[in-house]
Amino acid sequence: MSALEQIRTELVRCLGTAGISAAAAWPEKGAAYYTAPTAAVGFAGGAGETAGFSDYLGQRYDGKKETWVDTYGRRLEVTAAIDAFSSREAGAAGCTELLEKAYEALYGGPLPSGLKLDGAAWDETRWDEVLAMYRQRLTLRCRAYFLADVQAETGEILDFKLKGVPVV
Repeated sequence: MSALEQIRTELVRCLGTAGISAAAAWPEKGAAYYTAPTAAVGFAGGAGETAGFSDYLGQRYDGKKETWVDTYGRRLEVTAAIDAFSSREAGAAGCTELLEKAYEALYGGPLPSGLKLDGAAWDETRWDEVLAMYRQRLTLRCRAYFLADVQAETGEILDFKLKGVPVV
């Protein structure tokens, strides 16, 4: 799973935990698919940088394997875009209420330790003629930290995983 997809998955999961209807932005059916006020999670920009020397952070002790493991890290700064969509019946207030609840859930919710929120901004609610829905955007400045280990047998760097997300 890509770094952006890992971030999006955790944002959607956190919103869902708070009882908010949330999904990845750009579903196949488009925004018209949403029947209740929904938060569509996507991205409006970002930048990445390496951590340490060529991503190398050092060694950590793996208690399960009883050995030292070389660890690599990356940091990604992204602007997450959460678009609220609301039907004519729910009105513009449906968007505003949804984004206020989303903001509270994300800033006080169960995000993984590798995902930090640095700020938020709201746009005004607008009627979208094409979609025939109200739409409002919440943008969040996020820092995400990813870790990867080196497989001892092959020396191969394993996939970078968002820090604090349990591996299943």
